[in-house]
Amino acid sequence: MVNDKYLYLIQLCMELQRGEDGRIEERMADEKPGPTAFAWFSGHTTCLYISIYFDGWTDEHGPDEDFRFNLSLKENRETEQKFRKCRDILLSLLKKEGKHGIL
Repeated sequence: MVNDKYLYLIQLCMELQRGEDGRIEERMADEKPGPTAFAWFSGHTTCLYISIYFDGWTDEHGPDEDFRFNLSLKENRETEQKFRKCRDILLSLLKKEGKHGIL
């Protein structure tokens, strides 16, 4: 079973993409300002990947932060620190954007 804290990271990614009208919207650096989050779950490897672009997605550079969580491995200090770093970045970006929906 996927740990609820990883579902929380996915929720934070989705909330970051929510526009003023409440709908999920595209975020490209040259069209819509604001951070962009990518979350991918790979079922065959039980890995969750999260990439964060602080100023919107662009094909000109990679993400500002990139995380990989192997959900089938036992938790340890390193994975907990990585989870907290990802969570804190997403929460910080949400706060900066004035979004407090699921905080």
